[in-house]
Amino acid sequence: VELPCRSVQHGRLQVAFAAVLFIRHAARIQALGAKTAQALAARLDTSAGQFDSWYAYLPLSAQQQPALVTAAAAGVPKIPQDDRLTSLESTSTSCSTAVGDDARSASSSVIGQVWELSQDPRGCRRVQEALELAATEQDRRILATELHRHVLQAVFCPYANYVLQKCICTMQPESLQFIIDALVQKEGCVVRAAKHRYACRIVQHLLRVCPPPQVSSIAAKLLEAADTLARHAYGSCSLLEAAMVRAAPHDRVWIARAVAQDPLTLLSMARAKKGHGFVFLAFENLPEHEQQHLRAALAQHLDKLMATKFGRQVAAQLGIAQGQGQ
Repeated sequence: VELPCRSVQHGRLQVAFAAVLFIRHAARIQALGAKTAQALAARLDTSAGQFDSWYAYLPLSAQQQPALVTAAAAGVPKIPQDDRLTSLESTSTSCSTAVGDDARSASSSVIGQVWELSQDPRGCRRVQEALELAATEQDRRILATELHRHVLQAVFCPYANYVLQKCICTMQPESLQFIIDALVQKEGCVVRAAKHRYACRIVQHLLRVCPPPQVSSIAAKLLEAADTLARHAYGSCSLLEAAMVRAAPHDRVWIARAVAQDPLTLLSMARAKKGHGFVFLAFENLPEHEQQHLRAALAQHLDKLMATKFGRQVAAQLGIAQGQGQ
């Protein structure tokens, strides 16, 4: 049984689940392979008096009857149907309790040192795990509170930026306002973040997760620098595409115009895997007469456009024909 394992304790629970499923479906397992059945049965055999650390997670009925594993390996399950259901329910209850304990343990181990741990390769993983295992939104907010004064440092940090990304993925949009406020309040920070190899992920995720009214201030900052961002390695493509999707309708037009005014930038994006999607969005949001100008600008470089798979897709979608731009 291969399942994601967040901790050693979770791993023990998974083996216990495997034991219960093995006993319940022993006949099928034996049919799939006798060696597999015998190997698991050997691990479950407690006749020698040696117990693995996960053995305590088995249902009591399975712990008290070691002979069950031998019978299971032989393809003759001995647990009555009602007892099987009781065993599974008991194991589920134990799992829920253990997960709750893990969540409390993970949170308590990082409280008071969230920012310090976030700057460390191993520590940032501990904080991310605590955010993911937190039982309630309020628990996540308590952890995120320790980052409020360090957002601008975190977005540019090679480790702490992953903690902010985990906040964005696990918390409600209204709980993320502290990140938006920190980026917008400092002049030029949104554009700087959009051009940064780590911080651009934060801006992109905020645009993707938060409702348009909440990120309108970020979209406005990106609009002001759309022409320069389109020529930047990190600021273009995915980020501008996300801004187009989340921006207000009138802002989408201005973002499209800012990029379309530079034919070479437009051509570069149309030829790229991560840029051609923006060209489609720009075309859809421009008025008809400006769509014609966009077609003509790309048609002037049709040979370069047709040299890549994505450029050919743009040419086909936009109906650009040979000689159109001449």
